[in-house]
Amino acid sequence: MLYRSLTVLSLCIAQFICIGFFGEGLVSILRQDGFSLERVGALRGLGLFAVLAFLWSPFIDAIALKIGGYKKIILAFQCLTLAILYAVSLLNPRDDLPAVIALAVLLAFISATWTMTSNAFFIKISNSSNLSFTNALKLSGGLIGHVSGNGLTLVIYAKFGWSEANLFLTSLIAISLFSLALFKEPAHVSALTERQLDFRAMFGFFKGKKAWLSVLFVQSIGICAAFGLLSPMLVDIGWKLEDIGEVLHIYGTIFGFAGALAAGFAVKKLGAKRAFLYAVAMQTLGILAIWLPIGGWTDRASVLFASSAAYAVYMAQATIISTMMMQRASGRRPASEYAVQSSLNMTFQIFSFYLGTLLAGTLGYGAVVLGAAAFCVLSLIYFIKIYKFI
Repeated sequence: MLYRSLTVLSLCIAQFICIGFFGEGLVSILRQDGFSLERVGALRGLGLFAVLAFLWSPFIDAIALKIGGYKKIILAFQCLTLAILYAVSLLNPRDDLPAVIALAVLLAFISATWTMTSNAFFIKISNSSNLSFTNALKLSGGLIGHVSGNGLTLVIYAKFGWSEANLFLTSLIAISLFSLALFKEPAHVSALTERQLDFRAMFGFFKGKKAWLSVLFVQSIGICAAFGLLSPMLVDIGWKLEDIGEVLHIYGTIFGFAGALAAGFAVKKLGAKRAFLYAVAMQTLGILAIWLPIGGWTDRASVLFASSAAYAVYMAQATIISTMMMQRASGRRPASEYAVQSSLNMTFQIFSFYLGTLLAGTLGYGAVVLGAAAFCVLSLIYFIKIYKFI
């Protein structure tokens, strides 16, 4: 059980660390070099591969069926990632930016496919009693990966340089590779539930039982629009990259880890639906905490409080949604069925991250934060109304 947990955790750290650095950390680097919010916001588009992953998810299930599991596929993606990181380490982000972005795009594709395959792997090695804990580990590992990509890697970049930062990324992925290589994948697939996704529900999902798809769309808009502002906001305030990496992406996200674990516990005690409503209610408070640095409270303690609150509610909500999506995967085609739901959810997450950054460039950070908080209140009212259909 312990080795299984460590394998899940290390795998999620590795699969998110690269997209964390190239999708978030690079935003801070380029913003410091004078790039506009609109241009750096476009890097959020790297997450679009996660949205489109359902298009090639049936091929992953077919390959897994042929070779007897998902483990070998994940190992292959890990090896590819190591090779690309080596190539990136030979470049300079300022002199070779087009090449760096091109390789970042390739890494984003690999990361999305790797994540999709890992989700199917997690469904396969889990059962109904430990699924929420698996998702807590999964989201916590993803958070640590983002922390390492956005925080530790930024600190290493600021102090030592680009090559050393990429070497750090490489070492964490290598650890995950060896851990997974020693893990024995079970031969069977556990059918977690007999419910299957109704693909026809993609149309007219706001009525009746089809409302679940509206949940996937709506639930992340407010928190994502505000959450993505923290890093560029601190750059504009005048914070150094190493301070942003330390306070925002290291210390602050420890509370995100706690939020994910707390959400896993809440799902087990209250059920996923009730825990979900509590998480949406807490999102408003987490978003409003971001107002502190906007209102002039830019000391380390205030920023730490703001980032901790935002990360905690974001990760709690993500853990619960991930658990609910896995509960709806039949187990016969886990990669495909989870990927469809995840893609719908990620569509509006990516849209919200970019829209929040874009609007901040014209309306200001404060207006976006207040608008995001108001949207969360409205979404909670909507979810209460459709509660019996979720």
